Parts: sequence; structure tokens; C-alpha cells
Amino acid sequence: MFFAELASYAFYLVCLFQLALVFGAPWGEYTMGGQTKGKLPVQGRVTAVISILVLLLMAGALQAKFGIGLLATWPSAVITVLVWLTFGYAVLGFVMNWITRSKKERMVWGPVATVLLVLVSLAVFGN
Repeated sequence: MFFAELASYAFYLVCLFQLALVFGAPWGEYTMGGQTKGKLPVQGRVTAVISILVLLLMAGALQAKFGIGLLATWPSAVITVLVWLTFGYAVLGFVMNWITRSKKERMVWGPVATVLLVLVSLAVFGN
């Protein structure tokens, strides 16, 4: 349960970054392949909102696996699927953030994605 909570908190921190993008933080070079300098255009901000929702769902699924959090009452089969999708997301995020052409994105999000993958893996396989 400890690693699921840590992973959830890490996802919440990533949500804060995405929320800052939604409200116009000039960090476009640190996300989505680093193709945008400064503030994201409207489509990038919409993508950030969707990312926030996905991140919150994944954090909730990890917590629900251990009977805590807002999703704890959801059917266990749904939580199981969401937990495995969260693991897949963590693997994909790890790969994509280390192979991005954007040096700024790679230097910030590569290590973050690595930590997320380790925490999610420990939550999924360690208990």
C-alpha cells in the first residue's frame, strides 16, 4: 500500500504541472515533444486537461487496489483493469520520455517517468 500511495502522490504532482500548463505556464518545451515554446496553444491545453483526468484516474486506481481512496467502492474487476493500464502507461511514459527529441523534456521527465515506473511497479507487483 505504501508504494501505491507514493505513486499516487507522484501522479498528483504531475497533475500540478499539467494544471499550470492549462493556465498558461510557459513550459511548452517541457511537454508533448517540446514542440511549443512558451505557452501551449488551446489544443495543447485541452490535452493537458485530459492528462489530468487520466492521471487522477490512475492514482485513484492504485489507491483503490488497497481499498482506499475515492474509487475504493468500484468493482474489483474494473480496478484491476485500471491498475494494469496504469502500469502500461508508466512503461510507455518511461520509454517516450527517454526517447523524446526534446532535451529539456527528456532531462525533466525522464527521471520523473523512471520514478513513476518504479513506484507503480512496486505497487502492482510488490503486494
